[in-house]
Amino acid sequence: YQMADDNDTFDFSDIAEPFQASEEKGRGLRAARDIREGELVLRITNNTIVITDGFTYRKFMFAVEERFPTFACDIMTWNWAQDLDDEGEKFGMVVDLNDNNLLNAGDEETGANVWCGTYGEEDSCDMKNLTFYAARDIRKGEELLGDYGEFVSYHSRDELGL
Repeated sequence: YQMADDNDTFDFSDIAEPFQASEEKGRGLRAARDIREGELVLRITNNTIVITDGFTYRKFMFAVEERFPTFACDIMTWNWAQDLDDEGEKFGMVVDLNDNNLLNAGDEETGANVWCGTYGEEDSCDMKNLTFYAARDIRKGEELLGDYGEFVSYHSRDELGL
């Protein structure tokens, strides 16, 4: 399953930077500068792997564990299951291999300040449009927080046999 062209890159290093968010959350992303509402913050590119069956996903994880044991734990933390079509018939495990994977979820108190999809269009987050925009003005140093419910499919792991 191909999400982006082979040469598709997006350098967000002037927008977001990794940091140690907290003991509970671990690493996260924070604004490297002030970000205005509606501004593009993150975008999925050719650094994202989508695996569409459970057997291949397990083979991938065993291969990573064999060569890079500590990295395998990170991948298990960073990956998510997602519907790959609007009909709910295709599913995949998605692994981001860049700092996008450090986007933490907002909680009831803080909420999300980054939304997935096309800015201003509800329900526009899908595998063809995994872009993240500032939901409001975000100040430099503020943690970037998303709403996992916009793109994570909690039933897809079962559909993939995981």
